[in-house]
Amino acid sequence: MTSWPYADCGRVAEQHQGRAKTTLRVISTPQKAYTLGLAMSRSGASVCLTGEIDAAAAADVAQLMDSLDKVQGEIHVDLSQVTFLDTSGLQPLIDATRRRQTQALSPVRIERASRPVRRLLDVAGVGGNPVLDARAWDRLHVALVAQPLPCWRTATAERPWSSTPQAGGQGHPPIRWPR
Repeated sequence: MTSWPYADCGRVAEQHQGRAKTTLRVISTPQKAYTLGLAMSRSGASVCLTGEIDAAAAADVAQLMDSLDKVQGEIHVDLSQVTFLDTSGLQPLIDATRRRQTQALSPVRIERASRPVRRLLDVAGVGGNPVLDARAWDRLHVALVAQPLPCWRTATAERPWSSTPQAGGQGHPPIRWPR
């Protein structure tokens, strides 16, 4: 077995590789705050994400997950070394789950997750124990789009804390600052 940059990520690959030959690809550069690892075997793939998985990493994560669309076996994802995950970093995993469901392939499985990852999965209500719920993600997106954004308060010389909305609509009461 080829060594991984993080020992914990190697455990997931070892658990799922069986006796098949394993290949490894690690995407990382010193400038990036994240590492993407991939171990392939006949039984499927093991993906290991480490560091900060945010908007800066989303394109690389999406490309990695897109490359696994033809994998017939299971895809196991280890997120135990992820220090930060936002919704833009989660989106490629949700998209991969959705594509695999429509193609009747085995789902993307979250094998291990760090505390920040578990928190986002719980708040978003998408599960991850071990399968992500793409429908819950869609319901969350619809709910967020349906809620209007609050009006911004504008300031003028006459009224430094005005309740006048910038783009029309109902105003809010003025802000009362403590003295």
